Amino acid sequence: EMVYESSLNEQAKEVAGAPKSVEHDLRKMRQRHGKVEQWQGLTDLPETYAILSKRCLLPDGSIAARVLLVESGEITEIVEADSVDERLVTEGELYDLGDALVTPGLFSAHASLGLTQAVDPDASPDASYIVAGDAVSKGFKGELELLKRGLTRAVLVPGDSNPIAGAASLVRLGAERQVAVRRVASKLVLNSNARSTERFPSSLPGQLKFIESSLAGQLFDTRLYLPDAIRKRMEESRSAFLKIVSEGDIPVLIAAQDDAEIRAALDLIQRQRLKNAVLVGPKQLKQFIPRLKDLEICVIADPMQVADYDWYLRDLVSADRAGVAVYLSGESPEELRLMASLLVAQGMDARTVLKKLCMGPGTLLGVQGLAEGAPADLVVWSSSPVSLQATPLHVIVDGQLRY
Repeated sequence: EMVYESSLNEQAKEVAGAPKSVEHDLRKMRQRHGKVEQWQGLTDLPETYAILSKRCLLPDGSIAARVLLVESGEITEIVEADSVDERLVTEGELYDLGDALVTPGLFSAHASLGLTQAVDPDASPDASYIVAGDAVSKGFKGELELLKRGLTRAVLVPGDSNPIAGAASLVRLGAERQVAVRRVASKLVLNSNARSTERFPSSLPGQLKFIESSLAGQLFDTRLYLPDAIRKRMEESRSAFLKIVSEGDIPVLIAAQDDAEIRAALDLIQRQRLKNAVLVGPKQLKQFIPRLKDLEICVIADPMQVADYDWYLRDLVSADRAGVAVYLSGESPEELRLMASLLVAQGMDARTVLKKLCMGPGTLLGVQGLAEGAPADLVVWSSSPVSLQATPLHVIVDGQLRY
């Protein structure tokens, strides 16, 4: 454990380090401008301000000294440390965070956020009418605690009870507009959670047949009594959902865990020519890595469980090195950060892991990190969150201090 902690902390320090030239640049800036607010802990923030840090996580995964200009809840400009706007300095609206690391916050690529019951009906195997973001409300249970611990974004997904699970939504915790994208991905389930002896399908071949028949346009009779108007709306939603999956307008998440399920998922992707496919929770990856790469399929890793073997982590590291995009999921910041630290301990590059931890599947979903035009959703860390010793000092959402 001591060797592991030492190795992890060394890599975390490497991630958190700033170029040697930064100190010189900051010293020059202070000599030139004279008035820069030193960070003693942020309090209230004005509508327009700038944040200076020697360590900002940039979209390419690098860490550098930058000044972030924030106006009306949006990052309007990002400039190098020695290019500070005179007006901001003279008005005292530049906040110097020193060595504190600034990132977009943690990003879970697959989470229920405690809302599973609202988005996981089990009356019918076809839940294509479900949109996970519709279950989100202001200040939902646990939101503030997740935010305080550094989680700012998540792909909120339907549960695993149904082979056709519904649509996932992109959620920004603590934001004025919580659901940033209502339909950010679709979800299909091939794992055992969507099989039952009490209803169809009861087997993996049955799940495959049901999904492929639905994609071919055969609508499943729920055998539930529904008023005609509601039934019509559900059928319209179902048709629209299946069209989106078939045409690949948004990513399709496919939950598959063991060897047989992963093979079935890959066969489904090939037969149906599904685009932007993502495997969720695969635990036996090694033999499938070449095929994943050839099909350009991404992977969302489940958090490490007590019963999991070390080869699960090694397979994820091997997949990443082979060019398969691997993203992290978790229901809490602690799950995400523990998984990140374990991957670093298994040999995954610490900078790569930090990018995965804080930017998630942003490229896949078209979501920006610290970039001009992006919402000013930031977390100020004591050090890199890849290290379990790091703590979030402040959380900013929509440009306003939330914690």
